[in-house]
Amino acid sequence: YVESPEPEALMKKAEEAGAKVVLPITTMTEPFELTWGQFADPDGLLVGVVKASDQEAPGVSAGDNPPVDWFEVLGSDARRTQSFYQEVFGWGLEEGEGDATYRFVEHEHDDEGRDLSIGGGLGAGEEKLWATVYARVPDVEASLQSAESLGGTREYGPLDTGQVTSGAFRDPAGNVFGVYRPK
Repeated sequence: YVESPEPEALMKKAEEAGAKVVLPITTMTEPFELTWGQFADPDGLLVGVVKASDQEAPGVSAGDNPPVDWFEVLGSDARRTQSFYQEVFGWGLEEGEGDATYRFVEHEHDDEGRDLSIGGGLGAGEEKLWATVYARVPDVEASLQSAESLGGTREYGPLDTGQVTSGAFRDPAGNVFGVYRPK
């Protein structure tokens, strides 16, 4: 889900960029107020839009669980995927070395260099297409083995890019979920 103070306007922008509305912007009031909707991007990947809250973000969940602080969208065509999300959300992309099949989304930092938003990447996944999140874990291989022991299936990994080691699995329901460890 992407948070927006004006989810209706964001959904309209997504439609104009080629998305199909899956769930129109809806407001529910019980058990709490929530305004949200979903669209399918040009590759059919499901993305949610939620109205930004007036309250301060709750922060990290209680406990010692790994934080989810990375997202990734892999479409069938890197440039189309990158252009779509840049147009809809106004995201800037960091310039990288080599080809443009994968680019990091620029994100904000405070005066001390702490992240104010989660990081992300947009690119092409060849035959593997997904919009997913990644949790930062101490051991990628151990996390992938744990997922497999609980009925998940490994999609890839561990893969060492020099900057991070990453992997992904499908849970028993078929959802893709990633894990990574920065260098």
